[in-house]
Amino acid sequence: MRRRPALLACSLLVGLVVGCGGGGGDDGGSTAADGGGDAGAGPGCGVLSTDEVAEIIGQDVTGASELPAGCTWTIDGPDPSSAYDWQRLPVEGFEANRVEVGGFVIEPLDDLGDEAYLRTMASTQGDPLSVETWVLDGEDTIAVRAIAVPVTDDVIAAERDLAEALIDATG
Repeated sequence: MRRRPALLACSLLVGLVVGCGGGGGDDGGSTAADGGGDAGAGPGCGVLSTDEVAEIIGQDVTGASELPAGCTWTIDGPDPSSAYDWQRLPVEGFEANRVEVGGFVIEPLDDLGDEAYLRTMASTQGDPLSVETWVLDGEDTIAVRAIAVPVTDDVIAAERDLAEALIDATG
């Protein structure tokens, strides 16, 4: 039957994707650069240690989980799901998310990467519900966001500082 080779190839591909999805957990404060973490995993949780992230954002980092193109750092925040995450995306993601629709407001940011903006989701009363920092860095986009964290000037500054550290670390 002709379906068996296709089914086998599909099964292998799914197995590779699931098997390479990342282990998660705390990285013990080490980075791929200093010999810790998984140096072969590419840009993810090994780019910055949990200690470095904690220093940048000014909050305790309690864990790290790999994303397909980045990392989620769990923090000791107001909600059990409080976290910061980052992803390195194709350059098209930068423009695709620079649209003021569905309550999102876009504000340009200076002196960050080649070009950057803050993307804020506002409630119907105009209060910020979530905020994301989007940075164009050469051929890539770096997106940083706070999850389940009240939006304050400190959170916005932490996202910017984290984006800057990620640009320096992955540059």
